[in-house]
Amino acid sequence: MKPKITALIAINSQDISKYHLICKNSGVTHWINLINSNQIRNHIRKNGPTQICLVDEQIGTESGINLVQELANAGSENIILFSKKPDLVSLNQILKKEIRAIVFKEKITIPKKNWNITKLEKTLVQDLSLGMSMQAIALHLKISVSTTKSLLRNVRKKSGIHDRSLIVAQALRDGVIG
Repeated sequence: MKPKITALIAINSQDISKYHLICKNSGVTHWINLINSNQIRNHIRKNGPTQICLVDEQIGTESGINLVQELANAGSENIILFSKKPDLVSLNQILKKEIRAIVFKEKITIPKKNWNITKLEKTLVQDLSLGMSMQAIALHLKISVSTTKSLLRNVRKKSGIHDRSLIVAQALRDGVIG
């Protein structure tokens, strides 16, 4: 059985999917998203420190730099601070807090698999994500059911995934559909 690896994500961002992907690619099995320092403190008091912490430079009205120090004092060992400020004052403050890793937000890019699907195939995957049947998709695309099935075969080939629900899930993760 895989060991349980937990991550705490304290990020002020609407799109935290890239942070989930960081966790997934790092072998994290469980994660929790918390958006303010009180939630984070309560979680640490109740559950103890997490193995990995991804922290934004600003959590609500509080500095992520100070929160990092609290997390370290609570026993969290792998803390990554995401910052927009590569200026000397911020870096000096960060180094005084003995933060092990700083990631500058503008540089965060996660390579996504290029599916190379056509516009029609993309629409098919979007319709699948809405739970539409092959007949309903054919009506929506104004094509025959057999052509719809052929499009689905092409998507399966290009994505390397056979199961429809897994195609939709991976397409969402890869940003193919939104």
